[in-house]
Amino acid sequence: MTATTYKKAVIFFLVLFAIFVSLNAVIWFGWTRKVLAPGHEVMVGDLSRLGYLPDMSCERKIRIDTLPRHHVPAHKYRGGSVDMVVIGDSFAAGGGGGNDPFFQDHIASIQGLSVLNLPRYKEENQIQTVYLLLNTGYLDKIKPRFLLIEGVERDVEPVFGGRVDSKELVSLNDIATFYRQEHKEVVPEVGFINTGNFQFLLYAFLYHFSDHAYMSSAYQRKMRTSLFTHPAGDMLLFYKDDINNIPLINKNTVNKINGNLNALSLRLAAKGIKLYFMPAPDKYSLYQLYLIQKPSFDNVFELIRTLRKEYVFIDALEILRQLISKGEKDVYYFDDTHWSSKASHAVFSAFRFEL
Repeated sequence: MTATTYKKAVIFFLVLFAIFVSLNAVIWFGWTRKVLAPGHEVMVGDLSRLGYLPDMSCERKIRIDTLPRHHVPAHKYRGGSVDMVVIGDSFAAGGGGGNDPFFQDHIASIQGLSVLNLPRYKEENQIQTVYLLLNTGYLDKIKPRFLLIEGVERDVEPVFGGRVDSKELVSLNDIATFYRQEHKEVVPEVGFINTGNFQFLLYAFLYHFSDHAYMSSAYQRKMRTSLFTHPAGDMLLFYKDDINNIPLINKNTVNKINGNLNALSLRLAAKGIKLYFMPAPDKYSLYQLYLIQKPSFDNVFELIRTLRKEYVFIDALEILRQLISKGEKDVYYFDDTHWSSKASHAVFSAFRFEL
């Protein structure tokens, strides 16, 4: 290779590199930064992030507390009895962000209860976590009157319908150590050169031909009316498993879920603790009546309503459907799988915890 040829090759690759960097910079600062790195103490919804949909995002503070009373996080618990223990998933972790994102704070403020939030123990689900708390004696230290289990609707069958080991045991010290630590989701930092920039370009093109861009986890479907204050408020964004997990729900699987909860309720009742179960509705289930192409499928809520229960079932779907039927917008965040504080307030204003 001659010096001239070598020089041309270097210039060619430098030009390509400059184009590559410039293209990433343009896409990043123009679009993808909004959903992949919105800023300190600011967030957008999980659906706008998964679908690389910056124009669908709703930027908000991660947490703004306005209520008079608040729950106690596990790592701040310093002993003593509480009225209620809550064990749930991302809904119980304030996953939607914004104003008063923890539904536990609405319980505390509206019903005047002291509420302790306990995350699931390591990789265990909610039911198995409760059995560990029972078997280790950890619940004996807390002495709650109520225990509320929450789980998002699409995960009800895989989380609550499987095999349960009611005798599983770990040491009390392991449980106590786990709950003394603060468990935060670590969000990796994203640089302006990243694969998401090109994923954004691909999805932006494919969404013209498919409601989930053929491969995205975020679906978009039109509704007959606008139920969100976003400019595209007549569009429903929802998560892929809202649809994919529908075949898991039938009478047999719901009977298994109900049986597991009944057995747990009897164990808790022996300790003087009343069990409550609240599935958090999927957006697809909650808003299905308003879709232009209205789907029909077996629903966890409808099936479980008819069963004999030893626990108390909180029918959040019915409460929130009534709220939406009155014209209330933004019951769930437009760009997120999680509900807003409007939903938490409605559910726990309509439902009372009683012995």
